[in-house]
Amino acid sequence: MRALRTQAEWCARVQLILGVALIIVLCGFVALIYRPSSERLGSLRRQTDEQRNKLNVNLTQVQILPHVMTEVAKMQSQLEQFDKRLPRFDVPDWVVRRSSSRIRATVIG
Repeated sequence: MRALRTQAEWCARVQLILGVALIIVLCGFVALIYRPSSERLGSLRRQTDEQRNKLNVNLTQVQILPHVMTEVAKMQSQLEQFDKRLPRFDVPDWVVRRSSSRIRATVIG
């Protein structure tokens, strides 16, 4: 009977040691592997969300680009037509100097 009792005590000690060892291993797994991985995953998710937001902003800017390009082309053609309609004046320098001196004389005098 004694051998049976010592075997039962030995099994109880082994179960206790294995239970404590299992708890230590689980705590180590959580502290060393699971938590850093979940933090890294959270960081990657935040970065992904930021990149997705930047992409959406850029897509909205790109969508209006063709409209802006057509408006610029229209304005350029209007400018070219305006330049064609407006006559060119080549005023000699002496006319400008004479006019400006008369204006100054009128304003001062």
